[in-house]
Amino acid sequence: EFTYEKYICEVCGYVYDPAVGDVDHGIKAGTSFNDLPDNWTCPPCGADKHHSENLNINLNFMAWNISMPFFISLLILKKNAI
Repeated sequence: EFTYEKYICEVCGYVYDPAVGDVDHGIKAGTSFNDLPDNWTCPPCGADKHHSENLNINLNFMAWNISMPFFISLLILKKNAI
């Protein structure tokens, strides 16, 4: 099972990736979104973290036989829906 743990800013569409962190603002790679300080803000627009939403994609590749192009399309649709 694969859990997609990225969060998207509902204001500007910025995606926080725990694997990358936010090194420009002192957040090390590997820091989960839930472990960000309460005063963390979206780097591009300054919205507070409460304006971010988990992308909520939990895929079981064994059960769904999903292709990567379809997965990418889902992400684009999710981002454009905001």
